[in-house]
Amino acid sequence: MKRVVLSAKETDIQDYYETGQYSREQLYELEKGIQNGLDTSLYDDSRLGWPLMEMIRKCMQKGVDTATLTSYVDEYLSDIDAFGPFNFEEILQGLLDGVDTTIYDDTTKYSSDQMRQIRLGLKNGQDVSSYLDPSLTARQMESIRKTGSTKDSWKSLVAKLRSEIRRYENPFYEQADAAYELEQKNDEYRR
Repeated sequence: MKRVVLSAKETDIQDYYETGQYSREQLYELEKGIQNGLDTSLYDDSRLGWPLMEMIRKCMQKGVDTATLTSYVDEYLSDIDAFGPFNFEEILQGLLDGVDTTIYDDTTKYSSDQMRQIRLGLKNGQDVSSYLDPSLTARQMESIRKTGSTKDSWKSLVAKLRSEIRRYENPFYEQADAAYELEQKNDEYRR
């Protein structure tokens, strides 16, 4: 009987298969990392879904700073529920895009959708300061990013639309509004 000798790469891959901890997709990502000569220990945790494993592998292949990547992976794995896989995905995509992820990496402030809008703005070379406000929804951020408007102009537009909606809902709005303004002026005069 002929003895089969496995190479170091094949031995590493075989070790992952034998644990029984990984899905087929996760094993594929680990195998790709080993084949590319990467240190797969950074993403060989079965709690990472294969899409996150793929993104981490791509970050490593692209040459993203290992210390930064390790810090984010450790933070994510220390509290997966609080960090959230979609937030982690946006941070990894930012690292792949070559943007400064520290601008939006606070998962207690931003949702993954908000992070996406900030990341896309940074990727496009835009000044994101006008919509770096966690109180804005992702749609508001997207509108500001696409139109170049400011947060204040967005809030002004929302106020104007609310006013128009009140007029539409109440045909006596203008009369009531004029009476209210007159009452306010009278109150000021009396003081």
